[in-house]
Amino acid sequence: MTQRRSRSVPDSLRPAYAAIVALLDPFCAQHLNEEYAQLCRELAAALARKRPSPLARGKPEIWACGIVYALGSVNFLFDASQKPHMRADALCAAFGVKQSSGSNKARLIRELFDMYQYDPNWCLPSLIDENPLVWMLEVNGLMVDVRHMPREVQAVAFRKGLIPYIPADRAAGPAAGAPPAEPASLDRYRHYRTAQVELHQQIADSLVSRDILEAAARALGVGVAGRRLNLDSEAQLSVVLDYAIYELGAPGARLIDRYRQRPGGRDPVERELLDAMAASSVGVYRVEAVDRPACQLNLQQLAPVERVIAITDISFSQSAVPGTLFFSRLLELPEFSMTGGAALVFEAAHQADVLRLWLQTAPGLRYGRIFEYQRRAGTPTNYAGVEQDRRPQNN
Repeated sequence: MTQRRSRSVPDSLRPAYAAIVALLDPFCAQHLNEEYAQLCRELAAALARKRPSPLARGKPEIWACGIVYALGSVNFLFDASQKPHMRADALCAAFGVKQSSGSNKARLIRELFDMYQYDPNWCLPSLIDENPLVWMLEVNGLMVDVRHMPREVQAVAFRKGLIPYIPADRAAGPAAGAPPAEPASLDRYRHYRTAQVELHQQIADSLVSRDILEAAARALGVGVAGRRLNLDSEAQLSVVLDYAIYELGAPGARLIDRYRQRPGGRDPVERELLDAMAASSVGVYRVEAVDRPACQLNLQQLAPVERVIAITDISFSQSAVPGTLFFSRLLELPEFSMTGGAALVFEAAHQADVLRLWLQTAPGLRYGRIFEYQRRAGTPTNYAGVEQDRRPQNN
């Protein structure tokens, strides 16, 4: 299934990335469409995040040409029956690049990302419906086209984020029981969530050193044996990064404070997010009610203060049940509130123990003690991010 990717770029590659995008955007506007422009920017950012990044060398026009060429190969741009359509030689000529150079760069890119025709990871959104690879799933050991399976099977695949929507509902129309349309506010939420995840990545890339990561792991009591950092899972890494960004250091000197001061947000959304991130603190919350269609949860904050607050969270709202307890930080934005990082989740039966740990532990040690308890008694750690917000948008 296609998914929205991060466009975060390491600081050292931003000039190269900007030079390439400066060529891609006008080309797509003149010859292709916004769908291609979005995919091109995402592929350029993915190339910048490669270690080592190939963008560190080479001419921007050849990279821009190769990016469009590679995506065009995946999405049949060179097929005259498709719209938009463009010949390969015309594409290369538009960038002032020899066709052999553009083709070779495209082949390199396809090999780096294992890209192929109709690749669901790099498919244009408008081609999802007709792309058979989006719908091929393994059911009871057999590969099947889930569009031809019973609705119950489709619904399970949809809930797991394996397909973009339930085909049976699309075919039947709203009167046959299709789910209600998403509130328009979720588009705004997705925009902020994407920006927040990218900010986390930028902070991690630019400020989190190995020494800082080890200090955070030691403070949490995980992953450091002698001089080696050895975390058990990606979930542990998410918690360690969250602690490193928000908890290490005195107020004003934490990584989130340093990044907020410099370089700071690039636009109003990032500035709003950085203000909310810097102001956030961990607390204990209990889910009181869940509105799954609206992707909202009503929470009772239990510590450090008691209050009622509503949050928007696509992933958590589809799995949480009333009584669920979690330890996390909230980002309280002007339009809505949302989770802001690692969430340590507990069943309702653990409420007394979690609150006892909160009350009996010094503030600087609470995160580590509750994390230790969660590893023994809690449910798997959830890290808020767009990669988990798999409820597809309505077309």
